[in-house]
Parts: sequence; C-alpha cells; structure tokens
Amino acid sequence: MSGVVKEVMLRSCFIAVATLFAVSAPMPAQNTPTETVRRALTALAQRDWGALASFVDSEALQSLRQDALGMLILTTEQRLAGQEVGGGYNPNEVIIAEHLPRVGRERVSGFPKQPTIAELASLSPRDFFINWAEAVYGDKAQDDPVSEVVELYRRIIGEVKDMPDRAYVLYRRESRHIEMGELKVNLLGRVMLMPVVRTGGDWRIRLNEDIGWGIDFSRISHPEGRYRSSKIKMPSRISPPEPAAPPPDRLAARPSPVEVVQSVFRAFAARDWQALSVLVDAPTLRSFQQRQIAYLSMWIQSREDRGRAKREGLAFVMYSYEDSLAPEALAQVATLEVPVFQRHHRIGELAALAPAEFFQEWCAAAYATQKEGFGAWKSGFDREAIDQVFESGNLAWVLYRSSHGRTPDLMPVRWNEGGWRILLNDDIGWQGDLDLDRLER
Repeated sequence: MSGVVKEVMLRSCFIAVATLFAVSAPMPAQNTPTETVRRALTALAQRDWGALASFVDSEALQSLRQDALGMLILTTEQRLAGQEVGGGYNPNEVIIAEHLPRVGRERVSGFPKQPTIAELASLSPRDFFINWAEAVYGDKAQDDPVSEVVELYRRIIGEVKDMPDRAYVLYRRESRHIEMGELKVNLLGRVMLMPVVRTGGDWRIRLNEDIGWGIDFSRISHPEGRYRSSKIKMPSRISPPEPAAPPPDRLAARPSPVEVVQSVFRAFAARDWQALSVLVDAPTLRSFQQRQIAYLSMWIQSREDRGRAKREGLAFVMYSYEDSLAPEALAQVATLEVPVFQRHHRIGELAALAPAEFFQEWCAAAYATQKEGFGAWKSGFDREAIDQVFESGNLAWVLYRSSHGRTPDLMPVRWNEGGWRILLNDDIGWQGDLDLDRLER
C-alpha cells in the first residue's frame, strides 16, 4: 500500500450517535471499503434497517438467517419438550424445512407482531435481517445501557486491503461495563475489524461482533436468562477529539510498524527472547512485569483455596489482585518460589530484574519450557503481516494472519524514542500463555 493512500486513510471518519453531536458530515458517494462501512454505521445509527441490509453481503445475510432460525428452532423444541433451555447448540446443522412441521406454528414474542417461526422462515435473507434488526436493536435506545448497540459511539480508523476482493476496516467502538454498581463508559473502547468483500463492482460488509452478532440475538432466543441493568445511571458522554494526522517523519520512519511486527514474528518463531524484548515498547514491558508479579504472587498464595475448591467440587475460583504490588506488599511475598522460571525462582528475584530481562524469562517459561498448554504451541504457529494503518502520530495497527485463527489479528504498535515498538496482545504476551497449573501436577 502506497504512503499516499495510507496518509489519506489517516483522516479518521467519525460515526457517532446524534446525542454526541459527532455525526460525520455528508460525503459524496465513494465505492471503497471505508465508505461502505461508514454508510453502514450511519444506517445503523439512524435505525434504517433496510438501508443497513443493502450494505451487507448476501452470504452474510444468509448465514445470519440460518443461525437465528436454527437457534429459534432448537430452543423452541426444548421448551415444547419441557426441557431447560441451555447451550451447546449448532444452529448451522439445522435443516430448517424439516423442523417446521413441529415448531412452525410457534410464535416468537421477541419479534414485532410476534410472527410464527414458519412466517420468519418464509422471508428472504434480506427481509429476515430487517426483522432481526428490528427485534434485536429496537426502534429506540435499550432499557439496559450495557446491552445497547445502536447508540454506541464509533469512529473509523482506516482500511487494510488483504486481497483484491477482500479488505478490513478498523474502527473504534464504545465499551460499557458495570463496576461496583456503576456504569463505566469508554468512548474509544476497543478496536474492531469489519470484513468487507467486493461483490460485482460493490463492497459489502460481512458482519462481525458489533453488527449482526449472534450473542445479541440471545435476548430473543433465550429470554429466560436475560439480565437487565436498567436502573444504572447513564454518565455524561462527550465526543473525543479527532486524533491529529501523524507527521511525515513518522510515516517514513524505518523500520515501519509492519516491518517491526515482521521482526517480532521472526524472533518469536526462533524463540529469540532477547531480540523479541527489544521490539516491545518500554512502558509496556514495565507494566507487564508489575502485573505478572502481582498475578504470580496471588496464584501462589491462593494454592490452599484452589485445593479446597477442588475437594468441594467447585468448577472455578474467583481471583482478585492489583495491577502492581506496593513495596511493603512485595516484601511480604519476596521469598515465594515460582519454579516454572529457569534461573530465578523467587518473587523477589523476578521483581528485581530489569523489565526486558523479566520478559525474556517469562517468554522462556511460557513458550519454551512447558510441554502442555496453548503457550507451548504458539511459537510454532505461522504468522504473516498484511499491512498497517496509522491511527495517530503515536499509534499504529498492524493486521496479520495466523495459522491458529480463521480471522486476522491486530498488533498495536506505539512510537517512542527508539522508533516503533509493539504493545503486546492476546497472541504474544498473553497472561494465560503461562501455564501455572503445572505447578500442581
């Protein structure tokens, strides 16, 4: 991708709810992945389900229809049989026509006008999606602010072309969660990927965990388990400023973000932990060490609780720990031993290491020495960087594919004095990669 194209893509497009007064200004029609996603998000914000359906790829519409109807059929059959509606379904395997004689007359209360399953099954994929959206998203904001989808703030970052007929548009989506009875809102939330495919001469979206997500449909298919938090007060929401375009020297810097990530993959595959640590952002290494020390301390100290839970037949134990330990707390756990590490076995020794050295020790324990667990296999996966998108002068995203996943992953890359450095993600440097259960085997 040329530098000129990337620089154009840096100009982030805003899609936001009207209450934030941040809706994008009108733009001329452009047949690009970014413009398709921008229009789709605008249709979503306006609850124009027919317009939204026109931007969705036909295969995605058919897949959503199959998943939703299959789920309705399976859950309805369980209710009619007097069984508890649970999980473990595979709606893709349901042959819809074969089940309609048994459940086709049953009405679905979550849809407008409570149609029967047979009536829903008679709809085309496009019309089914329109009805699906009306049922799931409604004609106004949800009573439960945590379950809200339409009213969320979104901002497009840019696009990456994977193949001539396939691209991915990166965008930010507001996140919400409940903490100590209070609704927490992060407008810049998480970065999401919208797959976009070219059909004929037009680009169409493929749906993701934001639009057309099956989990959102569970409030229709599984109304018994729906949790509402409508009494939670909604905090004020102020549209964040648009990030400044990166200066030319950041765009031209070498190694570029995608080149740094390629070097990360080579070091990871070679298990060269020293070379890998040099490519990680320094503040990220410090916070990684602090969190891991706190987590390791908690794990060792909770050994008795885990043993008691196992004896009592409990499936899991809830843990709570701080992101870092205060000096006095660290002094109390300094002699605790963590034998999974090769050279430094005590918490105090690990905490005294330089962040880069600790990261090297951690990687050796997580990816090189354990024989079982996900971390033991990770360095053997193939990874290929696709391209990069700059969100600002200090932050870029590299899209890459891996042999262990069906969809591409994102690696965040941040600028510092030494150039571009990665920030780690759930693929490399994930806490769960270090299998501490082997301490008890």
